[in-house]
Amino acid sequence: MSSSLELSIRPFRVTDADDFFSWATDNRVTQYLRWNTMKDREEALKYLKKVVIPHPWRRSICFDDKSIGYISIKPESGVDRHRAHISYAIGVDFWGRGITTATMKMAIPMVFQEMSYVVRIAALVEDENKASQKVLGKLGFKKEVTMAETKITFIRDLDNMNDDYTVKVSIIRLWKSLSDGNPTIVRSIEMILMDEMSTKIRASVYPRDFQRFESRLKEDQAVYIRSPTIAPNKYTFKISDVTSKLNFHRRTTVNECLHFQSKTKYGFSFVSFETIISATATSNESIDIIGEVVSLGKLDSRDVSKSLHRLPLQIRNLE
Repeated sequence: MSSSLELSIRPFRVTDADDFFSWATDNRVTQYLRWNTMKDREEALKYLKKVVIPHPWRRSICFDDKSIGYISIKPESGVDRHRAHISYAIGVDFWGRGITTATMKMAIPMVFQEMSYVVRIAALVEDENKASQKVLGKLGFKKEVTMAETKITFIRDLDNMNDDYTVKVSIIRLWKSLSDGNPTIVRSIEMILMDEMSTKIRASVYPRDFQRFESRLKEDQAVYIRSPTIAPNKYTFKISDVTSKLNFHRRTTVNECLHFQSKTKYGFSFVSFETIISATATSNESIDIIGEVVSLGKLDSRDVSKSLHRLPLQIRNLE
C-alpha cells in the first residue's frame, strides 16, 4: 500500500453518514456481516446514530478522514469478558490493497491497551470468505474450529431460551410464498428442513434478508445453520409434529455441509391405506401414501373468495 500515511481509524461521526451510506448499501460489502444492507440514506443515518456511534468499540476506517469501512470489537459478558470478537469490512473500491490488514495491525494493539481485561480476540469467518481468512492468517490468527466440528443441535432438542446453536439439515423442499394481494410480490422464502434423525421443521426467510440468504439456499442441499430464531409454527398446514419453526435473521449464518446422512432423502412419512380409512392417521402433521390415481374429479371453486379449493380424487392401493 503506497499511501499508508493517509490511512487512519477513528470513532464514527454523524457527518460520516454519506460516506457510510456509500459502502453500507453494497451487498458485496455486507454479505458476510451480521447486519443488513442499508436500503437508503435515512436508514443508514438512523443506524449510524443508534447503533454504530454508541457502540463501545466500533471505528471508522478512513482515507484522508473519509470513511471507507469499519472495524468492530465486542467483548463477551460476565466471566467471559476477557474474550472479544472482531468484525470488519471496507468498500469494494479499496479491496485488494492491503488496507484491511494494515488497519487490523493498528487496531488490535489499541484494543488491548484500551480494554486491559481482554486477552483474546477471535473472528468468525464463513467458509467461502477466503479473502477474510487470508487477512487473519497474515495477522497470526489460528484456525481452531469449523462449524462442522461444533456441537450440533437436533431439531427435537431445540430450546427457545438458547439463541446460539447450530443445526445440521438438508433442505428437502424450498419455495417462494407469494402475496395474496399481488402474486408478483414474494412474501417469504419457505423451506422444509430435515436433520439426520429425519425430523422435519419449517423455516422462513423474509424480504429484508433475501439478498443475504437466497443464493445460499438450494433444494436438496445440506447446510449448517447457526442461530436462527425459534418461533411458534402457526401455519395451518403442518409438515411434522414439531410445534416450532425457524426464522432466519441478520445474525443467522449458513454454510455448506458436505457430509449428511439420514434414513430418508426426501423426508417421506408413509402410512398405510388402512390407517387412513380407519381414521387413525395423525391429524397434526402431513402424511404420505403410495397409490394409483384411478379417478379425478372437478375442481370445486364455487366460492371464488376462498384461496384454497377442493379437488376430489380416488386412489387405489398398489399392494
